Amino acid sequence: MPKTIKPTKKKIKRTRPKGIRSLKQVEFLEIMGRLELIDEEIKKEKELFDIKIKSLKLEKEYLWSIMKHKKKKQESVLICDKKLSIKKELADKYIDSPIQKEIFLNQATQFKQWANYIAGLVLTQEGKKIFTPADIKKILKERLIPNHYGKKGFTIGSLLTADVEKNSSWHNGYPSLKKVDGGKYKFIGFSKKSKK
Repeated sequence: MPKTIKPTKKKIKRTRPKGIRSLKQVEFLEIMGRLELIDEEIKKEKELFDIKIKSLKLEKEYLWSIMKHKKKKQESVLICDKKLSIKKELADKYIDSPIQKEIFLNQATQFKQWANYIAGLVLTQEGKKIFTPADIKKILKERLIPNHYGKKGFTIGSLLTADVEKNSSWHNGYPSLKKVDGGKYKFIGFSKKSKK
């Protein structure tokens, strides 16, 4: 009988890629320890970075708030200067009494105080002894402060004619109008004893 040849399995020699040697247990632990340290470093750096970002954001918000405040202050100063300029022009044109002019320019600082005063005075000078809040608004808008009426610092909502009536509690020491029947008013001017 012929001999049967058994197929032999070729043994494959397993080799590592060139330059890579087996890691001993100690080396493995050292590398793992180093990797953990790197992770810790990354974590710390990330925390520091987050803190830095937070700090920069807060600084940015603070600087924006300063800028907004300064802008608001500048706008307020500009409006105040504008009001003084307008008041001076109106006083020179319409107010004859030095006492009334002094109160109008230096003491009646609120828009409702001086705007109602000057409107009431001009309406009276032109023969309209009795007038309505609508008359006051109309003359302010059309003749006295046409370029500023309704704008910031000169808003209709702050005109409040009823506040500057003699018997009101809201004129802050400077009433200039007296209420008559039917929600109408007449001009009485500032009292010489007006005080804030």
